[in-house]
Amino acid sequence: MKRMHAVSVVRGALLGVGLACSGAWASPVIPAKANEALLDGVSEPWRAYLVKAREAERIEDPLQRCLAFPDLPDNNWPAGHAAAHCRHHFGIRRPSLEDIEGMVQRGEMADIEALFDASLARHYSTEHFSDDIHDTFNYLLTSKADSERVGALTEAWLRQAPESAYAHLARAAYFNGAAWKARGGKYAPQTPRENMRRMSELAGQAIPHFEKALALNPRLIPAYTGMIDIGMLDSRPELEARARRAAEALDPACPELANVTMRSLLPRWGGSYEQMVDHVGTLSRFMMQRPHLAIYRAQPLGDVGELLLDRDPVPEQALEALEAAIAMGSDEDALENAGTAARNLLSGSSGDARQLAYYLQAARFRMPDAWEARVLGSLLVATEPEWSLKYTLRALELKPDDARAHFNAGAGYQNMGRYDDAVREFDIATGDEALRQASLVTLAEVLLFQEGTASASARKANASRAKPYIDRLKAEYPDDGRWSVLSFYHRVMSDSILDEADVRATLSKLDRSDPWQARHAERLERALRQPARPAKRP
Repeated sequence: MKRMHAVSVVRGALLGVGLACSGAWASPVIPAKANEALLDGVSEPWRAYLVKAREAERIEDPLQRCLAFPDLPDNNWPAGHAAAHCRHHFGIRRPSLEDIEGMVQRGEMADIEALFDASLARHYSTEHFSDDIHDTFNYLLTSKADSERVGALTEAWLRQAPESAYAHLARAAYFNGAAWKARGGKYAPQTPRENMRRMSELAGQAIPHFEKALALNPRLIPAYTGMIDIGMLDSRPELEARARRAAEALDPACPELANVTMRSLLPRWGGSYEQMVDHVGTLSRFMMQRPHLAIYRAQPLGDVGELLLDRDPVPEQALEALEAAIAMGSDEDALENAGTAARNLLSGSSGDARQLAYYLQAARFRMPDAWEARVLGSLLVATEPEWSLKYTLRALELKPDDARAHFNAGAGYQNMGRYDDAVREFDIATGDEALRQASLVTLAEVLLFQEGTASASARKANASRAKPYIDRLKAEYPDDGRWSVLSFYHRVMSDSILDEADVRATLSKLDRSDPWQARHAERLERALRQPARPAKRP
């Protein structure tokens, strides 16, 4: 996926980034605003969409936030699609890994059976459908990050309940996740042979447990979807086809079945777009029953768009394919890719607004990863600092050493008037070589020009704090003319005197081809034209 970093425009001439441990600070509350004060310059229908999205983002409950979020303009989602997608993510009723570990450690085997019997019953319920049984056995227990922990848990579970279908399914899920972990994230030609051998070995260990689970309970549909996944992973087409036929006989409208089937039909996994489109036709028969399935209707076009997005330069057809895909269904990957394509292909505020809209829609359904959260923070920081920090702090929680995310945090805090927090963030940014110069300038600006510094003593104290950053800028970047401007302001703040000779000397050093220096040159020239008086804060 081609990704471009958005540039954050902050108050005045501010450019910078900082580093800090964001987990220590809570995300600020997004304040209420009158609609007319929001998102000035964004054209319709995107402005109306973003205004509604902002209101939804102020809701703390994840499900209610998702349900309150507006759908994208001009989409063609079936009735109830977005709500079904929201409940798929935020209406799940499944135990945590800690819950299952505790029950196994206490030997509560009957309670575990009852728990998953109820979960399986919800899958086949007409009125209270939920696919949380898949969430447990196809996701929670296949986690690569928790692989060792799941291995120990499922071994203990199976030892205590050797005739439990759920225990065998859990053990199969562990081997399934371990096989993916062994393979790694690269395509087969870039994957070491030893990785592929280990993957195949672990996949082979999963299959008998899947089969035993189904022998004990033939309605255990996560075993079939797990076998489809294993068949795709380890190039076992007969296993894949057999499991798919059996699952379709049980529940052809199962969203997880649609997910693994469409993924296995991708050309990169040996399928074709013709097969994917044909299966979309099959799924369309169940769209009214399960509007969530519209996600998979979008995936053939979404995959085409993603492949086009990898070209350099990005062709217009990438955005066309991705926008056609997200008009059909709310696939998060297609939404994020559409945002990236918009940023590459649309200029100025139009590209920013479209990228923001698509990224926010993806974040409606799925918490963004560190990179996506950082991009959202950068797109919002100039006009919506509190909203920006919601995502920037998320990025830093996931990746505490992300210098650019700390830059956004510093800018967000500065735009909120939280200057000490801004200084903390920008100060850490100086440790990043690529960001050090901009961060030093920004630190000096924040300290010299911050609002609300009324007294001369406070201005002197801030000037004193700014001086080490100005000195570092001069020492490390002597050709950067901004240090002379900042040094001038430091002298003014420290002495509370505006000296005409000093102003003229500073003006003589400025490079007016640099917009930052040209802007300050204009300010200093205006000062010269005014009657002499004691200095005021610039």
